[in-house]
Amino acid sequence: MNERILQMINEITEMGYKTITLNENQVSKIVGVSSSTLSNWREQGIGPQFRKMETTGKRGRVIYTKQSVSEWLCNLQKTA
Repeated sequence: MNERILQMINEITEMGYKTITLNENQVSKIVGVSSSTLSNWREQGIGPQFRKMETTGKRGRVIYTKQSVSEWLCNLQKTA
């Protein structure tokens, strides 16, 4: 894992997100888009990688790792 991704993970942790995984609302705040935009991105196959936790009788819970969000954000940034 490169240094910029580790730095981004640390920045997310410093924002108060202490756990390894993040929910949709947390990621939407970090990325700066609405939860519905994240949902649309998932349907279109874009955005950070996620996992859907299936539970019996309930809608699946979507989770992201800090690493996947950090990698996605770093890939968006242009380097001069």
